[in-house]
Amino acid sequence: MASSSDDQSSRQPPLRRPPATGPGLNTKSAATTVGSSWDEFLRLIQGSGFIFACRVSGAALTLLTQILLARWMGAAELGVYVLGFSWCVLLGTMSTLGFSPAAMRFINLGLARGESGYIKAFIRHSIRLISIASMAAAVTGLTLIWTVLELDRDKALTLSVALAIVPVFSLLHFICATANGYSRFALGFLPTSVLRPATFCCLVALWWWSGATLHAPVAMGLQATAIVVVVLPTALYFRGFIRSQDSHAETPPEPRLWLRTSLSLLIGAIFTGYFPEIIIILSGTILPSDELALLHVSFRIAMLVSFGLFAIDAFTAPDAARLYAAGDRPGLEAVVNRATRLRFLVSLIAVLAFVVLG
Repeated sequence: MASSSDDQSSRQPPLRRPPATGPGLNTKSAATTVGSSWDEFLRLIQGSGFIFACRVSGAALTLLTQILLARWMGAAELGVYVLGFSWCVLLGTMSTLGFSPAAMRFINLGLARGESGYIKAFIRHSIRLISIASMAAAVTGLTLIWTVLELDRDKALTLSVALAIVPVFSLLHFICATANGYSRFALGFLPTSVLRPATFCCLVALWWWSGATLHAPVAMGLQATAIVVVVLPTALYFRGFIRSQDSHAETPPEPRLWLRTSLSLLIGAIFTGYFPEIIIILSGTILPSDELALLHVSFRIAMLVSFGLFAIDAFTAPDAARLYAAGDRPGLEAVVNRATRLRFLVSLIAVLAFVVLG
């Protein structure tokens, strides 16, 4: 018994010396903590500012293009184009099956585990299902337009072009969402928020300058061209980026978990991120085309304030997902607290601006 007691006492962990508590040490530790917290807060402001700048630039380009379209082809034709592109955006988002928002979770889960094979398997599986769903949506929509629905020629052509570009739009949407999961925000926001509307604006200006007739089907065709022009280099760069990641042994895929999680996120993503498109589509059944165009422009202006809050969430999401996957609760709380403080400041500034400006 004595030997057993000696063995147990010898196995006890050594007593740890309590941390030193001198004034100098406490001051240094507090200064380090405050400095680190302030650096992270500045990083959050800079990253959110970049995303906000992308969204505002895209909104300004979109508004400018729609003003030009309204002047050059009339409000009624603009309303037909807006309706067609809203269908493209909504069906393109639905065709991702929720894999775009789910990418944030599963990419950072793979990063936290150090399993790049898991991430690559998720991306391959997602692109495969997105391609099938988007092509099915396009074919179904085109069939309905030309066999069931009784639409005038311009509206039918505009919707047909919009549906034909849905698979390409879905791919661009997923690529950018995946880039955001890696915290590659330039790749995640520049193609969709800046490059696509800038390319479309240039194409519209060139078409008008050439003296050709501009109407809704042509405008939708120019938008489709802009999407293709942006997707090609973006997809090539994205492919090179994924291939450059460290390759580990292939991790067993979890297709059922991926699909179940993605579908559960799809409804929330549609109604929180694409509410204006839903309103435009529903309003298109009761409003004339010119009033529909005015409604769309009003929505775009009113949403400028929400871009700031979206930018904070978008920049914070990869860090939060990675810390959650790693089980780092203190780090996750710190990230959420910083984001909450910045959201409060942005909201307060917006409210004060509305009060002052009336």
